[in-house]
Amino acid sequence: MGFSRLAFALPVAVAIVITHGTAAEAVMLSFSGRVHLHEPAASSANRLVRPIPVAAAQVTVTFHGHEAGITEYTTERIGRVRTDETGLFAVDIKISEYRYRWTHATVAVSATDISKEMTILATLHNDGQGGHWGAKDVVVMPQ
Repeated sequence: MGFSRLAFALPVAVAIVITHGTAAEAVMLSFSGRVHLHEPAASSANRLVRPIPVAAAQVTVTFHGHEAGITEYTTERIGRVRTDETGLFAVDIKISEYRYRWTHATVAVSATDISKEMTILATLHNDGQGGHWGAKDVVVMPQ
């Protein structure tokens, strides 16, 4: 390749990268929380009672979204995890759909040998980068 071709090709390549940008990075839907048992003693005057964590509970997080400006076109993404020994859980789903506005999540905790099942709704927050996140403590009733 001669100098004249290189001198022409280089600005064209730079212009293509600038106008098209680099490949878009995927964004995340993230939700984290903690599952613990409801204890009447914890809601009384004795606030030093530590909540009992629910370990190994199946948690299903369903992210609900709709196309920006068109609420008739809805979509869902589902993530499933188990709580650790301290009752903590975290779900991360990689997405590339920038056209959706993720509004809320349904968090369903399955029954365990010490707790009943529970389903709650939680608000999602825009992370400013195209993704959304949420966090919630889930208080379940004992068996």
